[in-house]
Amino acid sequence: MPSTPSGSGQEATDNVAFLPGVREADEKRAENVSLHALGRRGMSRAEVVDLLARREIDPIVVQAEVQRLEGVGLIDDAALAATLVDRLVDRKKLGPTALRAELVRRRIDPQAIESALALQEPDDEGALIATLVEERMRRIGALDRETAERRLLSYLARKGHGGSAAREAVRSALDEAGLERAPRSSGFGSRGGSGFGSRGGGSGGFGSRSGNSGFSSRGSSSSSSSSSSSSSSAGTGRSSASDGPRRVEFE
Repeated sequence: MPSTPSGSGQEATDNVAFLPGVREADEKRAENVSLHALGRRGMSRAEVVDLLARREIDPIVVQAEVQRLEGVGLIDDAALAATLVDRLVDRKKLGPTALRAELVRRRIDPQAIESALALQEPDDEGALIATLVEERMRRIGALDRETAERRLLSYLARKGHGGSAAREAVRSALDEAGLERAPRSSGFGSRGGSGFGSRGGGSGGFGSRSGNSGFSSRGSSSSSSSSSSSSSSAGTGRSSASDGPRRVEFE
């Protein structure tokens, strides 16, 4: 049974058989493609690997080329992460959340991402938030406080800033601008109004206590009884004053 190659990955790579001239051609193509791409912008290790794989270069040659580029310092995820953080903070004033998302999108090594973000100080973020709010306040226009506050917080969130620092900066800016909150309007159930269930309201509601025309009114029922009694005794005869059945005397 043939033994498997032992030693480093480079030794295993050297033991792979290539057709005459194939490996040399792939190595030359890999070098040309990677140097051309790195001459335009910095790239992460994963980005270079993907680029060479899309050019259909043999994976073994790709790994060898990436190792060569790392050895001469042309690929360095830690240095790239630090450079991108400085650039994005300076130009776009991005916060930690947006910075992390951008570094992940560039497929930088996770450990290099954490190291680069750890260099950012909380005080630096506070200054960035204050600058962003000040610049955005000039574009707010004639808005009520609630709308202005919502838009400012949304803008900061897109920039990667949030939490109590963002809310406090927005609140202070709106206070300085003199924007006050709108008073709350009264809804159903107000005591002094004329809506449903008002205690001192109209005189014709259901179950109203002081009304004269509601159902179950006590004063109106007694008045109706006395009126009926008077009308029955006002006929052509006179009723007796004694108790018991009435006796009507005809003239």
